[in-house]
Amino acid sequence: MFLVYTLYRIAFEVYLRGLPTEMECLSKIREVLNSLGKCIGSATTFICFYKKSIVKVIPKFEETSRRMPALPPLYEPIQQTLQIVITLESNDVENLAEVTERLHSLVKECSLMIKLTG
Repeated sequence: MFLVYTLYRIAFEVYLRGLPTEMECLSKIREVLNSLGKCIGSATTFICFYKKSIVKVIPKFEETSRRMPALPPLYEPIQQTLQIVITLESNDVENLAEVTERLHSLVKECSLMIKLTG
């Protein structure tokens, strides 16, 4: 007999411009999740285990050539945005909803731009 587990997943993208307040917010998210569960990793790349959920925070890197056309040497991008992918996974829908609500409210408190991606 095989047991079948359903894994539910929610993914967000958070956009950072590199401002100190944004980095403080990312640290705050990690601190809050670590106080509730256990987190492993660095400031911008970490995984947290909270109740029956896993929260993964990973920067999204794209090749520069795909994002921007080649610019003449006189022009340089003024500011580049760093995308952070936050993925929440759980086999318990209620627990996933709780973690998602907590994480979303933390991100919104910091006034970060967030987008639901999956």
